Amino acid sequence: MSAVVVDRIEGPFAVLLPVDGDGPFDVPLALLPPDVAEGQVLEAQWKRRPDLEAALRAEVGDRLKRLTADDDGGDFDL
Repeated sequence: MSAVVVDRIEGPFAVLLPVDGDGPFDVPLALLPPDVAEGQVLEAQWKRRPDLEAALRAEVGDRLKRLTADDDGGDFDL
């Protein structure tokens, strides 16, 4: 997919139609240019961010450690 047409705006989402003919998909307006409008053609590039991945993985690992710190592995009562 190299380009999409903004088919319509529905609340906080834009419905995009890929130029290559694949089915439509919704994207939050917050991820699109602020002046996006129906009928516009957009092109996007996705770039991997290994630095951000590592930071997020570390954050999730820290949270998991905190959540399981007091877990003795036994059963519990509700």
